[in-house]
Amino acid sequence: MQGSLLIDISRLMGRTGNGRLPTGVDRVCLAYLSHFGSRAQAVLQSHGWRRIMPYRESQELFRLLLESGPHFLRDARWTLTRAYLPPWPSHAAIFEIFPSSADSSCNEEFENRANGLKPGDVLILHGGTYTQTCRRAITVNGTAGSPITIRAADGETPIVTRPQPADFNYDQNNIEIINSSFLVIRGLHFKGGDGGVSFVGGHHITFEANEIYETGNNALRMNSGNTDAFIIRGNHIHHTGLLAASVGTTEGEGMYVGCNNATCIASNHLIESNYIHHTRATSDGGNDGIEIKVGSFGNTVRNNVIHDTTSGKQFPCIFVYGGGSALNVVEGNAMWSCGEAIQVVSDAIVRNNLILNSGTGITAAPHAQVPQLRAEEALVLELLEKDDVLVHPGYFFDFDREAFVVVSLLVEPATFDQAVTRLLPRAAGAKS
Repeated sequence: MQGSLLIDISRLMGRTGNGRLPTGVDRVCLAYLSHFGSRAQAVLQSHGWRRIMPYRESQELFRLLLESGPHFLRDARWTLTRAYLPPWPSHAAIFEIFPSSADSSCNEEFENRANGLKPGDVLILHGGTYTQTCRRAITVNGTAGSPITIRAADGETPIVTRPQPADFNYDQNNIEIINSSFLVIRGLHFKGGDGGVSFVGGHHITFEANEIYETGNNALRMNSGNTDAFIIRGNHIHHTGLLAASVGTTEGEGMYVGCNNATCIASNHLIESNYIHHTRATSDGGNDGIEIKVGSFGNTVRNNVIHDTTSGKQFPCIFVYGGGSALNVVEGNAMWSCGEAIQVVSDAIVRNNLILNSGTGITAAPHAQVPQLRAEEALVLELLEKDDVLVHPGYFFDFDREAFVVVSLLVEPATFDQAVTRLLPRAAGAKS
């Protein structure tokens, strides 16, 4: 089917993808999409490049722009890729490997095979133990049309591990997955390591039906480099933070998503239907079930079962900082025996969760890493209603973040002076 109209959505795509609020021009464009989108195709252009999107993908982009959901970037990328990426040639291969240990020079068949995979390839691990004594690191990049799959053989239990010190003082993570994309990991069991599974950067990775357990520190890490559009589903994570007290203190988060002080950002991840329990910590770093760090945004945490985050330290089953450019969503989770069941700081929707037998149900409180800002619109309305001062919110003028107000310089000096005198106390209180 071909649309009878063409609508240029380049500006709207850019602003929505960057989490910016729509201006008047953008709202007009959205109205066009709402009224005429069903018989239109999308135009995208930038720096001399111009494309008319196919009808099917145009309709999908129109829908995404009108909904402006938390996974906009992820879904828009998939749509654009599907429209223009040619199908991968049909020479994908299936490899099957059996349990083995790395040799004296640390060569391991699993690691070597994984690092050699091409788009569309499938690596199948048969049941048994795969052992590595040195660092185990893989970089695996498929495509949207031809993802790479690493999975367990049907009905079998492959255990990816390393020799376990008596005090759990591992000198390596179990596995590091570095700058990978369009990858599916399914049905593997990761036992031990300082961290169990460490993602270093990456996007469009599905990690499902795996087990991570008996780690020295935390289980699943996404705290080194930006990550985007992961699906973390149906995993079993348990008995973390087992480093012996004789060695030192440890953390033991089930999932550590994003970076302290927003030095890396985790965005647009779906974390659902995981079973996380018996996390342990002996430091104030914590043993949260799922922790989404400051600045990370657009993540959905739903339908997880989490309990017993109280071994050594008592930390939340779910902790979401906020402070990013889109909301995080926490919904439909079941939690018990937590320090706090849920702790949120800002920028989150929390709904329909089941909480039992925890120190606190839901805590909503400030945190030093998350600036406390009053929304522009609230400040503008307060100035108008309480101080008779008319200013404009910054998003009218395309400011890329909050909170700004814009004043006019065309009024008489005496009026301007009085208005600024009234404005300053309010503005000073906008950040606490």
